[in-house]
Amino acid sequence: MMRRFWYVPAAIILVLIVAAFLVGWLQLALPPDTYGVVYTRGRGFDPLVVRPGGFTWRWQRLLPKTLVLHRFTLSPRLTELPVSGSLVSGAVYASLVPERPDFTYELHVAIRYRILPDALPRLAERDGLRPEGLADWYRTADANLVRQATETALASEASDAPGVAADLVARLPDRVPDLELLDVVPTVIRMPDRELYARLKTVYLAALAAREPTLTAAAGRLAVLEAEARIDEQKHERSIAVLEHYGELLDKHPGLIQFLFLTSSGKLTTDDLRTLDLLDHIAPVE
Repeated sequence: MMRRFWYVPAAIILVLIVAAFLVGWLQLALPPDTYGVVYTRGRGFDPLVVRPGGFTWRWQRLLPKTLVLHRFTLSPRLTELPVSGSLVSGAVYASLVPERPDFTYELHVAIRYRILPDALPRLAERDGLRPEGLADWYRTADANLVRQATETALASEASDAPGVAADLVARLPDRVPDLELLDVVPTVIRMPDRELYARLKTVYLAALAAREPTLTAAAGRLAVLEAEARIDEQKHERSIAVLEHYGELLDKHPGLIQFLFLTSSGKLTTDDLRTLDLLDHIAPVE
């Protein structure tokens, strides 16, 4: 009769195999738009991201505390980036001509993006990125996007606003390799005349170079005056110190005031010394 129930242990074994198969199948633990980063106790972070579709099986998941699956939900993020500023020393160069050209810039960039899924293992290992810190990481990414958009716009060789916008769309993705830019919609409001800026900069630097010998000589004279002022100040401080020392000495020996007066008048006698009680304070001459 035992032979008739051989399928019972076989069914149990089959159930355990199926359960192990399901437990080790990582995609079953990933909701839509969620990517997994695998960390194992023996090998560290797996360089390959686990995508929500497909089949990835890890035997380490069968053992407690051997595998950790970090789940990152990468929903697209929309950010509005106002970018404005002025070219370096633009106001100085503009003052060279009566028209005073405007070397400020202003643009607006709307970007829909998310973290590049393949970058997740690297960010988790290098930067310590975890799912609970995703919001803070995105705020840092927004600031970096502003900086990269500004540098890209200023580096554009286009002569008009549409050309600058086209360069932003084409070049910005390469400047943010950890991000997947789904949409980039720039609106260029104002860009400076960089050719005029370059010319005025050249004129300014040439004028500065022509004045350099005069400025160097003036700097040398200023250095001499400062050194003389420091010497005078040191002399003054020493004089103050001597006067303070004399003041302390007169406070301790008031009779010295009369002694100095008699000495200056030339009428100092031995009786005066006894009266002033200074003989005991004068060290014997050896």
